[in-house]
Amino acid sequence: MKRNTSFNRTTPIASCCALVGLLVAASACSSSTDNGTTDGGAAGGTATFTEVYTTIISPNCLGCHDSGTKAGNLDMSTQSVAFMNLVGVPASGPSCLTVNEDRVTAGSPSQSVFYSKISASMPVCGNEMPLGGPFVSAADVTLVSEWITDGALNN
Repeated sequence: MKRNTSFNRTTPIASCCALVGLLVAASACSSSTDNGTTDGGAAGGTATFTEVYTTIISPNCLGCHDSGTKAGNLDMSTQSVAFMNLVGVPASGPSCLTVNEDRVTAGSPSQSVFYSKISASMPVCGNEMPLGGPFVSAADVTLVSEWITDGALNN
């Protein structure tokens, strides 16, 4: 199955403009330190799971992925439960059983079902999340990508 990894469903020109806007915003958020390195927010590549949970998972996912409902066999009712059920755990929802991919594969957003479901209009399995929208913003998709790329740490 060919995977669609795009998260912007607009025209190529609008996509380009959105990307330029993200890059400008990212450069504005980073600040140079005395030793020449940069720091500052997820734009600097320092995304944390706490930030992912509080800004994306908690407000967008708990309606269906709480301890009672567990849609897709996924409970994200607390930050620690969400981490335990995402990183290094095979996708086990009925529509994702055949993909043989983890919900989150540390270091690889493209091999992470969670990333696919929030970033693609046609994810690797199942439906784009949150189901029925509103969908996750491009900035939040970038935050998740950076967290996964940085090792999907429980931080």
